[in-house]
Amino acid sequence: MVGLDVVLGLTIALTSLVMLAGLDMLGGTWRRRRRWHRRRRAEQEVMAAVVDALAVPARLPNAITVMRAADPAVAETVCLAAGRVVAEDDRGVLAALARAADVNRRARVHLRSSRWWRRLRAVRLLHLASDDPADLRVLNDPHPEVRAAALLWLSDRPGQLVRQPDSGRARRSASRDAGGLLAEALVSDAALVRIAAKHVCVKADIAPVWVLEHALEQARRPGAHPLAPVAPLSTVAALGDRVRLPLDDFLYARAAPVRAAAVRAIAATAPDRTAELVRRHVGDAQVVRLAVADIAGRDPAASPVLLDLADDAAWQVRQVARRSLLRSGAVGRALLRRLQQAVV
Repeated sequence: MVGLDVVLGLTIALTSLVMLAGLDMLGGTWRRRRRWHRRRRAEQEVMAAVVDALAVPARLPNAITVMRAADPAVAETVCLAAGRVVAEDDRGVLAALARAADVNRRARVHLRSSRWWRRLRAVRLLHLASDDPADLRVLNDPHPEVRAAALLWLSDRPGQLVRQPDSGRARRSASRDAGGLLAEALVSDAALVRIAAKHVCVKADIAPVWVLEHALEQARRPGAHPLAPVAPLSTVAALGDRVRLPLDDFLYARAAPVRAAAVRAIAATAPDRTAELVRRHVGDAQVVRLAVADIAGRDPAASPVLLDLADDAAWQVRQVARRSLLRSGAVGRALLRRLQQAVV
């Protein structure tokens, strides 16, 4: 039979262990808070030096000294925070400060990390605090957020968006250059990547026509996703008359969203065909009628069709048609008033 002294000794030992664990947790929390406050103070000091250098270029040498002496993690955080708000004219100053703290080199090392969030942070750092060309290898990253961030990085480097290759060698390596990777991103399975790719195309000074051609070719291939053409067609619609491509075959696609995107794209690139598109697709699926109601306001000849769409069975089509009537001028507003009086 276990003696009372043994039981009492075990109880005291367990109580002591619990108390020691609690004290260790409290001590660890205090140490973590102390480190956090120390890092915050360091970030504020470095940020103050960076802001001074951005405001007064003569203080750049002092800011470079501060950045070199700062902890690398603190320098990275400051570069990310400053890069989000700095003006385009001051990007060179921020890039010089990032090079002084060796931020760019560390970020390029982190591009090869196995952790996607480190690669994402590295891409954002290089985008905001580097004037080097975009690393195109990141456009093939397995994580969609990293690929989207890499596309935004590329959007600020328009010189890397080459036109259609001329030589056979360049044509064989088209999937490796910026244009080929951008075309693949436009038909990606990830919506975030498609949105970023569209942003790159729209932001480019010279419309990347061959990129859109390549993306539409991929969307036409057998086995491609039925909705793959939607993003390239939406990009064509956003570029407007800067692009002229043969798109009529998409008007007969089996997927209604593709037909709707084709209607918007053709109306944007060839406004003289608006009336024809409205007449042909006014009785199509709801998403196509929505596109028809949107483009019909650009052509006064389509106002009677808008009057029919303003009484459509689908609520969304009615709302878009009535907004288009309001935008179509005095005739459209008069037709809308007549419709409202008939309803009353």
